[in-house]
Amino acid sequence: GLEALLPVPANPLLCPFTGEIFVDPVFTADGATYERSKISEYLETHENSPLTGKRLAHKSLVPNLMAFDLVRKALAL
Repeated sequence: GLEALLPVPANPLLCPFTGEIFVDPVFTADGATYERSKISEYLETHENSPLTGKRLAHKSLVPNLMAFDLVRKALAL
């Protein structure tokens, strides 16, 4: 069956899994951003995007430097 999909947070600086501000944001193959620890844990047992339900091309994670910088600037305000 289809997995329950995560809602997209209203604030793009929040992780869809935790609802909290990113500490270590990373991209998945489909371009979505998650907190590294949470998406790493999810990908241990899943092949699909938690947002779209579509199969990910790969499970490599890439640091999202823009999100990291935006969070750092937002927290400095």
